[in-house]
Amino acid sequence: MIIKLTEGDRLIGTLVPTDYYQLVPVKFNELQKSKSGKSLSMFVDFQISDGPYKGKDFTVAFNTETNSPSILGSMVFMPMGFLFNLAAAILNLPVKDVPQDIDTDTLVSKVFDGKIEKTISDGVPINALLAFLPVGQGATAAAAKAPF
Repeated sequence: MIIKLTEGDRLIGTLVPTDYYQLVPVKFNELQKSKSGKSLSMFVDFQISDGPYKGKDFTVAFNTETNSPSILGSMVFMPMGFLFNLAAAILNLPVKDVPQDIDTDTLVSKVFDGKIEKTISDGVPINALLAFLPVGQGATAAAAKAPF
């Protein structure tokens, strides 16, 4: 039997080295209630947009009850307020200047620099998207060895 796989299939099992990459938000999913009903999550799908790992996908859950970034299993959770940081990176604005009403449709397919870290969660190697910077600033942050 011959199985036809794609480059996308190859990237699913590929761990990218810790670094800054150009990414785009591909989809902002609808808000979902948690099983307990105490919180809401918005799952956002991201993709590397350039370079040898172009097409590699990542998902982050922005959650109303999360106080700091964390990893549960293979899922990265961030406080809902970190959507300000994402919008600031895409719009190249200070976080304080990002409007409170964010139209997520205007952020889809817009490039930013994202910090992807290779880490281990529950004994499994994973990649985690941990920071958002305006495009072009990731290289500067990496060179400065920023502590985030």
